[in-house]
Amino acid sequence: MRPIAADRLLRRADWCWLLPEGRVARVICLATDDLCASARVVADDATACGTIRGVERVDIASVSTRDGQYDLALATNCDASTLSRARQALRAEGALYVECGARTVGGVKRLERRLHAAGFGDVQRVMRWDASDADRAWLPLDSARALRHYFLRHHVSARHPMRRFWLLMQRRAALVLVAGGWLPRGTVLIARAVDTRRSLRAPQGKAANRGTVPWWVGAASRLLAEPASNDWLLLTPGSNAEAKAVGLVLDRAAKWPRAAVKLGRTGETMARCERGLRALERLREYGVTALGHAPEPVGRLVDAHGRLRGTVESAVSGRRLDTAVRSDTVSRLTVETTDWLTALAIATRGPPRDDAWERLLRPTVDRFRDGAGGLVDSALCEEAVALLAGVKSLPTVFEHHDCRPWNIYRTRDHRLVAFDWDNARPHGLPAFDLLQCHAYLAFAVDGTLATGRYAWSHRRAEAGRLGGVRRACRARYADAVGLDDYAMRAMRAFVWMRLCADEVEVRRAGGAPLARSDVAQSLLGLWEAEARAALA
Repeated sequence: MRPIAADRLLRRADWCWLLPEGRVARVICLATDDLCASARVVADDATACGTIRGVERVDIASVSTRDGQYDLALATNCDASTLSRARQALRAEGALYVECGARTVGGVKRLERRLHAAGFGDVQRVMRWDASDADRAWLPLDSARALRHYFLRHHVSARHPMRRFWLLMQRRAALVLVAGGWLPRGTVLIARAVDTRRSLRAPQGKAANRGTVPWWVGAASRLLAEPASNDWLLLTPGSNAEAKAVGLVLDRAAKWPRAAVKLGRTGETMARCERGLRALERLREYGVTALGHAPEPVGRLVDAHGRLRGTVESAVSGRRLDTAVRSDTVSRLTVETTDWLTALAIATRGPPRDDAWERLLRPTVDRFRDGAGGLVDSALCEEAVALLAGVKSLPTVFEHHDCRPWNIYRTRDHRLVAFDWDNARPHGLPAFDLLQCHAYLAFAVDGTLATGRYAWSHRRAEAGRLGGVRRACRARYADAVGLDDYAMRAMRAFVWMRLCADEVEVRRAGGAPLARSDVAQSLLGLWEAEARAALA
């Protein structure tokens, strides 16, 4: 388990993805302690975003024997002495990263003149926009396309109409202010040290930052066989260090994202990204990506040492189902997701296998008994296990495994596209995604993720009109895939058993006792309700 402090510093080091070079050897730090510490944790830890090999903390007034040999300088001040010291330390074409702490109105040109006077060119200005919670978007201020896409077209992760309206108005106001020369708090500047023989009167606009486009933009553009441009944006999650960052390369003609680059702060995250790309490659073989139900895999970003640095796939634009579903649309979306999952199951269906119990069901049963067996009705647990053990054979299907509304987009042409296939099972269980997706659509309508009333929401959905729609959808799916009534009842008992077992492992990894976990307890209550329904 990574210490909390190291976890925080890894999130603090997201600036590494803004650098023009994917790997730097020597770094001089003329910045605050937390920026230097984030650089050190990247250098010391063998992480996937580990672009740095060594960090040296140098006082501005001191002299280093390596002056003129550093690849990167970090600073949190744009005064003349700091910039002069950074230029003295950097080699020609070395990079400077500066964090501007205060808001500046009309000060953009002044800062650029100060950088040019100190010996820097190719100035890139990047705006940090703090979205909901700790999530952030990094936007190049010299790209009108990127700013318009994020502030006018990028999805808003809010369900309530007034909340959505407020966030949209915030974005539009920010776009107007930025266009007027406002430099927001948290803006960062990236520049290159230029040769003294080169004119310091660098051209303005996109020509000025041609050499400071983030490294992953150029690498992805080469995979797409397109010239690199400054039309990009970076989305970094703040929930935990294991979450993925996503870089979007915009289509210069259509003004929509052309490709999504998945980046990981840790080696474990990059391994998940690799699994997700392999899953998309398998889906392409089945013809699923050609139907538009999943992103098209593009390729991998690999450094000179053969180390995976990122994966590239076609971008998905639209609205997440968890923000689109409402009480008057949940039935229709339940039918649409059933149609999509039925098509996926038919396209990837394998012959029935007699080892379903030993291969897929029993390992989960053992995990459930080990982690939560003492917190549920023991007699009910044994009856459910006997039901699962009675499954003779099951066909295999390509299982997404995380088929929840926030992993599904409704596109502009009204298609459903699932992304984040990192945990997919090529030879998975039928009906697992279907039952999970149906339940979480109702959870999104009821706000269950905030209240934790999973069992109540599930009973309410099954008893009302939506319950009839779901039963018809389950019957249609079972008929198309070849599941009998016994197998479908067993899957209803199994789905929440697996999700409870997964939650137990997450809580244990985080050091939280299961008995004190409201989420896990609510899921256990839901499992008991579904197990009783399956056994009735």
